[in-house]
Amino acid sequence: MNIKQLEKASATYYTGSPIMTDAEFDAAIAELRQNDPDHPFLKRIGAPTPGTVKAKHQIPMGSLANANNEKELKTWILRCELAIPHSTSALCLSHKLDGSSLELIYENGSFVQAITRGDGEEGEDVTKNVLLSRNVPLSVNPSITSVRCECLIHKKDWAEHFGGDANPRNSAAGTLRRHDGKNAQYLRFYAFDMMVNGDVPNSETTRMLVLAKWFNVPNNLFVSSNEKAYLPEHTQLGYTINWCKEQETKRDNFPYEIDGVVVKIDNREISEQLGITDNRPKGQIAVKFEPRGGETILNNVVWQVGHTGEITPVGKVNPVGVGGVTVRSANLYNTDEIERLGIRIGDTVEVVRAGDVIPKVTKLVCSSTDGVEIKPPKKCPECGSKTEKDGVRLYCQNRWCGGRSFARVMTWIKKRNILHIGEGLVESAAIDETRQLYVLSYADWARVKVGNGVWGKKRASSVVAALEKSKNVTLADFLGSIGIPGIGRTLTRQLCDSLDDRPNSQLTLSDMFQLLPSLIMKQAGFGESRANDFCNWLKEYREEISDLALFMNFEEEVKMESDNRQFDGEVICFTGKSPRPRVEMSQLAESAGASVSSSVSSKTTILVIADVESQSKKAVKAREMGVRLMSPEDFLDFCGI
Repeated sequence: MNIKQLEKASATYYTGSPIMTDAEFDAAIAELRQNDPDHPFLKRIGAPTPGTVKAKHQIPMGSLANANNEKELKTWILRCELAIPHSTSALCLSHKLDGSSLELIYENGSFVQAITRGDGEEGEDVTKNVLLSRNVPLSVNPSITSVRCECLIHKKDWAEHFGGDANPRNSAAGTLRRHDGKNAQYLRFYAFDMMVNGDVPNSETTRMLVLAKWFNVPNNLFVSSNEKAYLPEHTQLGYTINWCKEQETKRDNFPYEIDGVVVKIDNREISEQLGITDNRPKGQIAVKFEPRGGETILNNVVWQVGHTGEITPVGKVNPVGVGGVTVRSANLYNTDEIERLGIRIGDTVEVVRAGDVIPKVTKLVCSSTDGVEIKPPKKCPECGSKTEKDGVRLYCQNRWCGGRSFARVMTWIKKRNILHIGEGLVESAAIDETRQLYVLSYADWARVKVGNGVWGKKRASSVVAALEKSKNVTLADFLGSIGIPGIGRTLTRQLCDSLDDRPNSQLTLSDMFQLLPSLIMKQAGFGESRANDFCNWLKEYREEISDLALFMNFEEEVKMESDNRQFDGEVICFTGKSPRPRVEMSQLAESAGASVSSSVSSKTTILVIADVESQSKKAVKAREMGVRLMSPEDFLDFCGI
């Protein structure tokens, strides 16, 4: 029996209309295994039950940075052009599908495995349900080894067959992982990237055309221009924005859900030269659509304590559908925002999902005659300590507040991307300090009481594995994950890079405890406030940080070109007002590789000015000399501030 007959027999078996008996199929498989034991078909028919086996990706599956408005899209283009001139002269635009990312593996042109995105490094093997769907090609060009796609359910199928589910995305994710394969026939797969052996298409548009021979692909468009992409009047930028707006107005007409547009530099080689930050390629960005809102009643306001001690109000609302998700809580940010909105408990309000993710209250729709004023707490809701207001923010001043400690634990879990551990499990395990995550044994996790039962051995095994993985960390990532106010991993990497200039020794946590704000300001271009926050936090929580560090396996930082070298070789002149003191702006420029001049000259390459449309003498002179004009906000964005 040839392989084509086996392919057909396998496909008809999964659709419920087999063309041969189980015995005949087993005999044919045994014959193939004897004659060609390494044939990829044998791997496919032996696929495990979805959700039971983990599998590693051939290449890490990262995500994309977002642009939530035109300004952020323009900033992305500016950043690309500053790094590599004319890099955005050709762009590939495509729908950002609202589904679950998946990798399809092919060997010698034959489909062998499907893996969910998971944590980006490994995911779940869902090969059987992908086969049941009948919506992926079992054979492709032998040069294709891996295809990245989005798994989704068409809106029509969802409405007819998935009553009660919140949205098509959730239905697709759940169906993909079902053990019984129910409703797998409604899964659809849209390809958007691939790996091949031999010559690789260097154009994103060409890749999409190649993929379209075998797969569904999302709507896409190629945009090209010979103009300088960083100029305000750049027609390509305008065309890109217009196409994004057009797709947003038409989104209800497409068979699938979309929540934005993916914009890629078409030249793959140039895109890869720009590099990656936090598993996000710099040569690509997701332009997000305006969030959709819903009207509901504000029933209550609860006050939550964060890891810095800030107390924020969260509105509890009647369940309302927003963008396919049922929302019950919405962010109110601070007391000034509550006053600005003019809302009271009992009022009808509008709720949107910012970036289609985080629900927030955006406006008052209708006032209630029985509305109750929202009053900020005078005492911390967690520890009872007196609260104090600093600007628009409300704080608990007790540094050992249980709410603050709990929030620091959750910050670490989020920053280190530790899977399988949520707030409920942390509360049930009575964890109030981050190091306790690593103190608990496998048996301890298995015995944690959850609901009417316990967490159990299987889930405890997943938790322990995730925690073990999180122990491998660089010093910079460790410092950027412990919750220092206003300081994340990008800034701690910049700091460590600027300090670690010793050829035969490695920077240690002990070194960081000895730092003074003045040295940080000098070496890394940190402002005074941020430098003080960094040093004070390490001093205040030194014991807690040191205890946590004992469980870590510190790795040496892989030396790469730092994000803060965005201005290598540039000569920058600052003029007019800016959000930061002039001396700090100059320090940031110098730490990013630039020289600073006090006036516009023939050597000046960038003028940072409050109003880029200004007609001042300095601005006019700069334009005449071909100098780029940049706002202070864009400058700070380039610096990662």
